[in-house]
Amino acid sequence: MTGITKAAWVLLTALSALWALNHAVGAFVFAGDDIRPELFVLIALLGVVATIVLVGPYRERRLWAWWVVTAEVVALISVALITQPRVGVWYLTIGLLMAVAQLGTLREFRRDRAEQVT
Repeated sequence: MTGITKAAWVLLTALSALWALNHAVGAFVFAGDDIRPELFVLIALLGVVATIVLVGPYRERRLWAWWVVTAEVVALISVALITQPRVGVWYLTIGLLMAVAQLGTLREFRRDRAEQVT
């Protein structure tokens, strides 16, 4: 991994893991409140899956792994658009940070893909 790609990977892995932990805790803290804990559990599970993919196949630059992480980014940004503004701003901020980091890895994924084809 190059410098930019490695920094992007570290950021993606840290944000995914912390976001998963945040939502796992949130599922219990907000249980019974006006907020549905199922959404917290789903986002926590998505974060766990993305973190596992980031630690393994993503580092090996498997193209499908790039798309799995992209799905997490799209999910976070989508939640930002449908939730309350005071909560949505956090989802949007994390989603945009992850999107920028994800784009930072795209060049290396494309280069490896081109090398595999030739």
